[in-house]
Amino acid sequence: MNKKQSEQFRIDSHCLEIDQIFVEYIYPVLFTCIDEADNLYIVACYSADAEKAEWIIAETSPVNVIKLLTNKLSIREMFMKSVCWTAIQYAGTEYPTCTKTAFANLDPKILPTAGEYMDADPDEFDEEIKLMKKRERDYCGETVYSNVNIFVSIATLPFRFDTMAKNEKRVPYQFDNNFSKTFSKEVSCFV
Repeated sequence: MNKKQSEQFRIDSHCLEIDQIFVEYIYPVLFTCIDEADNLYIVACYSADAEKAEWIIAETSPVNVIKLLTNKLSIREMFMKSVCWTAIQYAGTEYPTCTKTAFANLDPKILPTAGEYMDADPDEFDEEIKLMKKRERDYCGETVYSNVNIFVSIATLPFRFDTMAKNEKRVPYQFDNNFSKTFSKEVSCFV
């Protein structure tokens, strides 16, 4: 049941479809969703009964999903973003209602247990990891950079930060010293 399913959630004008299911019990419990712009989300169902189902949703990246599946990130750490969404769907309704909320405002009871990892068998998620590695290569080009921290004084940078993104995936910046570099949406600049 790892194939894309029909639309599951609507978040900030994006339609999310179920992508990869990692834990399932009658219905998906821990899974990824993907939207029409190929943004990736991690989703956990934290409550379900005959009357309603409730989820927590956070945007993520293929690199973080790989870390989750290889026990380098806990399940809870996947949701520790500045902004998350909670979703609730009552029996008989077509779509869940999604609400954006700051991570700090979430009820700790809805979060996955601290320190819990996937604890998968060595090859249990090989197909999913292979797919995430392909997405990361497609997203960043053939070279994959991870765990790189760069600290630069804003005054010494030879380009301007007022350039707006033409698409959501990559923003090219031209440097004065005759080379260009592509920054993905994974890079954040703090001024």
